[in-house]
Amino acid sequence: MTTATMPLLPPTHIIDAPGIFISPSDPAWDHKRAEAELAELAAKGQAEGRAAWLAEHKTDATRLTPDEEAALASAGDVAAGAAKLRHPVLRYASGLSRFQLDAADWTAEGKPCTVRDFLQPDAVPCKFTLIRPGRKRLRTVDGIDDTWERREAWIRAVVRRIDGPEGSISWTPTSDTEEVPERILEAMAAWSPALIRQLADACAAYCRPLREHEGKR
Repeated sequence: MTTATMPLLPPTHIIDAPGIFISPSDPAWDHKRAEAELAELAAKGQAEGRAAWLAEHKTDATRLTPDEEAALASAGDVAAGAAKLRHPVLRYASGLSRFQLDAADWTAEGKPCTVRDFLQPDAVPCKFTLIRPGRKRLRTVDGIDDTWERREAWIRAVVRRIDGPEGSISWTPTSDTEEVPERILEAMAAWSPALIRQLADACAAYCRPLREHEGKR
C-alpha cells in the first residue's frame, strides 16, 4: 500500500558532529505551533492512509466487515504516524538528525527551515551536548540489564556539557574524562521526572549505527 506523501530530501546533518539535545517538554519550544502542525499532518496522513486502503481493496467504508474496519483503522494510524515523521521537530526528537539544531531541514510543505526555528525567539532552553564514545564503552552501556542503571550509564557516557537557563541545570566538566556527577543526575530527576528517560533515549539514538540514507551524500 502506498500513500501520496512528499518524499523527504536527503539529510544534511553531520554524522560525527556533537549533538545538542533539548527535551521535548522544555518550555523553550513553541509547543502550540508544533502541536498544531503535527495534528494537521496526522489528519492528512490518516485520510490518505484510509483512502489508499479502500482503493487497494476496491471497496468503500460503508460495506466493511468488523475485521476490515479494524484493518482500515490500522492503515490510517500507520499513515498518520509516518506523516508526523515529516515534521522537523519530531524528526529531531527521534534523533533522525542526530540532534543538530542548525542542520538544514524542510517543513512538511517542502519549505526550508531548521528545527531551531521552532524554539520561541526569546526563550533559553536547557541544552545537553552529546558526544559519541568509543565502541567498547557503547557495548558496555548497552549490555547493562537494569533499566535505571542503563539510562544513567548512557548519560554518563554521552553527555559532555549542560547549559541551562538561570534556575535550571548547568554543568561544565573540568577535564575531558569527567562524567556527569551524581548531584547533576539527582538534580535532573528532581527538575523533571521524565528527563532522565528522555535524555538517555536521546543518547542511545545519537549513538545508533549509521542508517542507509546517512551514508549517501
